Amino acid sequence: MNDFNNDSFPDLVYTKGTWNENNENIFVCFNNQDGTFCEPDSIYIGVPQWFKISSDDFDNNGYQDIAVAGYYCNEIDQAVRILFNDGTGDFVEEPQVGINNEELEITNCKLSNYPNPFNPQTIIKFSIREQGFVELKIYNIKGRLVKELTSQILEGGEHNVSWNGKDQNNQCCSSGIYLMNLKVNGKSRKTSKLILLK
Repeated sequence: MNDFNNDSFPDLVYTKGTWNENNENIFVCFNNQDGTFCEPDSIYIGVPQWFKISSDDFDNNGYQDIAVAGYYCNEIDQAVRILFNDGTGDFVEEPQVGINNEELEITNCKLSNYPNPFNPQTIIKFSIREQGFVELKIYNIKGRLVKELTSQILEGGEHNVSWNGKDQNNQCCSSGIYLMNLKVNGKSRKTSKLILLK
C-alpha cells in the first residue's frame, strides 16, 4: 500500500514520459479518504529514455519512499534516484535522519562506491572524522539485510571495502537496486544507493 502522507489511506503514484526539461514526469495523488483523489503533486526527475518506479521505506523511518530507475542519454542525471518521504508526502533526495546534539560532531561521514552500476564487484569508500565503531551493511530494496561488510572499531580517515555482489550465505545476489548504510557508534548514519547489473 502506498500511503505517502500517513493517513492510513492508500495513495496513487504514476508516471508520464517527457522529452523536454519543462514537464514533470512523476505524479502523486493523495487519497481524500472518500474514494476520490486530490490533484496530483508533480516531481521532475530529468529526461530519461525510460524509467520505472517502485515504493518502499528505503531509509527505515516509517514513511513510504519512491525509487526511480531509468536510462538517461546524458551522463548528468543519475540512472537511479530515491525520493525520500519527509513524513508529510513531500519528497527530497536525501534520507530524513534525525540528529541530536551528541551526533553533530560525527555527521560528516562520506560514503560512495565505484563503479556504479557494477558487476560483479564494487569498491565502497567511506570516511569518518575520528575513531569509532563502524557498521557498513548492504540492504535490498525491501529493507532486508543482504550483507554485513564491516562491524569493527576503525581509525578516523578514509577506508575502502569491496563487495562482490554476494549475500551473507555467499549466494550471488540478483540484479537490482541496493542500499549501503554506514553507522558510526550507532549514531551517525549515511545511506547511498548502488546498482548491481548482470
